[in-house]
Amino acid sequence: MRLKFKSVDEDSRCPINLFCFWAGNARITIGLPDTNLVLNTTLEPKMATYSKYAIKLAALYPYPVSDTPIKPRDYTAVLMVSKI
Repeated sequence: MRLKFKSVDEDSRCPINLFCFWAGNARITIGLPDTNLVLNTTLEPKMATYSKYAIKLAALYPYPVSDTPIKPRDYTAVLMVSKI
């Protein structure tokens, strides 16, 4: 199976150098041969199925720092893929 980390569509996670009342969420799009999957860090869906596999967004790096924008090319998604 071939996966492609296409984009970070939202990143409202609380910056590590601030105190927030809500942890925030990051939403990414993963490309597969015939579809796209949207996964979240804190909201649902955090996991999706494709064919005979479960795909979970385990982490998204780097974590935000206030007043320091993250360039799209600097993001790294950690995915857990397991056969179901």
